[in-house]
Parts: sequence; structure tokens; C-alpha cells
Amino acid sequence: YDKAINLMENGNADEAVEILEKIADIAIVDPTYKDFGVDSLKIMGELYETGKYSNCSVSVDKNKATIYYEKYINLNKDGEMIYKLAKMFLEIQNFSKAITFFEKATDCGIKAAYMNLGSIYENGLNRVDQYGNKSDFVVPIDYEKAMKWYKKLADTGDSKAQSAYERVDYARKHTDSIKKKKKD
Repeated sequence: YDKAINLMENGNADEAVEILEKIADIAIVDPTYKDFGVDSLKIMGELYETGKYSNCSVSVDKNKATIYYEKYINLNKDGEMIYKLAKMFLEIQNFSKAITFFEKATDCGIKAAYMNLGSIYENGLNRVDQYGNKSDFVVPIDYEKAMKWYKKLADTGDSKAQSAYERVDYARKHTDSIKKKKKD
């Protein structure tokens, strides 16, 4: 582990990552090395998420970062990291994993995850290509699910969640409230 950190400080990302990956693999099967494995996975996740760590730099690779962070979470149930991973999956348009990890984050009491889930179901999700074109809905609008997530948080006294719940309830009940006039 110390050798990998020294390599990072000297700007040798490739060799450092190779060592850190071996440490993480050992930690997954041998709990004695869990702390080293957790640290290794977090370092590699950050390296590929941001493109830098210590004196090393690599090309940003969010997909690779999510792989390291997911392994990290399997070893260390960190609610904030689970939420961060959910947001990253949303960013790279892996919607099913994003929803799964937002749900896991709610199990850890992360309030923002409830709001994210409510918003996902309130607005639906589309894939966006490199030109900014939206696909059909991948995750369709589902007011009932949106209300469920907003309500869970509203029940804890969160006023923003209560407002969101009321907004979705209104939209659900008044689907014909916005009428467009025909142009002559």
C-alpha cells in the first residue's frame, strides 16, 4: 500500500493502480485487509472520477470510477458514497443502477436521495446523445412512485418534500388544467 502511495506521489499512476487493484482484490476475500482495500478502492475511484489524485493524472473515466466505488460500497456501507455513486450512474445514464443506489442511499437516511427518486419519477428520464437529442422515456413518468418517495421524506418533517408531494398530487389530479389555445 505504501509503495502505491509513493508511486502516486511520484506521478506513476499505472503502476500505482496495478498495486492498488491487487490490494483491493485481496481485501475482498480476506477481511484482515479490508481497511487497505477500502482506501485503495476510494483512491482509484477518485483518480478516475476527477482525472487526478496526488501527483498522478489520468483520463477521466466515470465508468471505471463507478466500478471502483461500487466495490468500495460492497466493503464499506457508506451512505454518502452510495448517494455519490447513484448520482454518477445517473450522469453516465445507467438509470437502473442509479435508481437502485438512490434507494440504497435512502436506507442509509440520505434525504437528498428521496428527493432524487421523487424527481426521477415526477419527470421521467431520457437518454441524451452527444448532440443533446433526447430519446423516448427510459424511465417513464410515474406520479404514484414520485409521491411515495416525496411522502416518505415529508413524513419526517421536510418542507421541501411536502411541497413536492403537493405539487405532484396536484399535477396528478389536474392533468387537463393546462389547455392550449389554437392559433387562428
